[in-house]
Amino acid sequence: METGAYLNWKSIELIQVPLRFREPFRVKGVERMTRDCLLLRCETPQGRVVWSECSALPNPDYWYETTYTAWWALNHYLIPAVLKWDGCHSASDVAPRLNRIMVGHPMAKSALEMAYWQWEAMEHSVPLSKWLCASFDHDRLIPSRIPLQRVLGETDFKKADHILSLTNMPLKLKVSPSTLHHTIEWLESIPRPVGLDANTSLTPEMVQAIPPNQLSLLEQPFPVGDWRSAALISGITIVLDESIATIADIQTAIDTTSAHIINIKASRVGGFGPALAMAKMASHNGLGVMVGGMHESAVGRWLAMQLAAACADRPSELMPMGDQFTWDVGTHHSVDRNGMGEVMDKITVDEERIQMSCIRNQRHTGANSTH
Repeated sequence: METGAYLNWKSIELIQVPLRFREPFRVKGVERMTRDCLLLRCETPQGRVVWSECSALPNPDYWYETTYTAWWALNHYLIPAVLKWDGCHSASDVAPRLNRIMVGHPMAKSALEMAYWQWEAMEHSVPLSKWLCASFDHDRLIPSRIPLQRVLGETDFKKADHILSLTNMPLKLKVSPSTLHHTIEWLESIPRPVGLDANTSLTPEMVQAIPPNQLSLLEQPFPVGDWRSAALISGITIVLDESIATIADIQTAIDTTSAHIINIKASRVGGFGPALAMAKMASHNGLGVMVGGMHESAVGRWLAMQLAAACADRPSELMPMGDQFTWDVGTHHSVDRNGMGEVMDKITVDEERIQMSCIRNQRHTGANSTH
């Protein structure tokens, strides 16, 4: 990067847009029909626009941040502070600077941090996935298509049977204590192993009842902090998700041998910079790396796809949202019958539809917005 101040924004607009699932999605016993997305529209002094997304959910049943706390943190602290900066030398500087502004709130911070990475890549005329990859592994080649997995809600057995009969893509179902018995019965009837995602809800005794030969992986079976129970499981590939919030958690997973694969979500850990550092540590210590999604809009999924192309070595849960939402805010990647997804260099956002659909928005302008 050049020396001196690099960038600051002309304006940042925070927009809340409701999206509706085509069918109810059930996880941890909670059925969801809608998903409010927080989008950031960031404009440079030269009039170029980048879009980002905060992936916070409406309720704190997955993570302590919510749509409402993220809206408050971004509007009252983070965006005003960022617009007062005199510019950044590098996108990699953004996460540490945001951490000095406000304690916690990594999901709110990630939306801003990922916008900086987009502008930096754009200024160098380099695709975002390639720009991210340079910070992960200079020798890694960015593929045009990457393996993805399909994620279904609890007891979506008919959908799963249909997918297993038509495609070879990896499949993962949500599971909870209330649905475990029926899930085990279903597992015994399927032609090939699938993954289960417990989202912290199981006990060691429940895991012992699952036939390991029918599992391709088991994701986050136990509550956050229970490293010992995960380390004691044998014969099952363990993925950690909610347990991994910082690079220190990666080190703990390594030290306790409690995981085989790490599910990294840039939108939950503070952005691309922290996610790349975590992926690098995991990879260098023999852990697989996958990139997860949180039912974001097409904007959030596109950003996650760029990270997956840069650092993931396992199928990532970034299926296009066209088959889940009744409409989306932009274009989404295509996926073939084997689960190989297109890595798009850019996304086309439907600004008119976003503005018509938003339920609230707040626009902030920078001190130098007239220059």
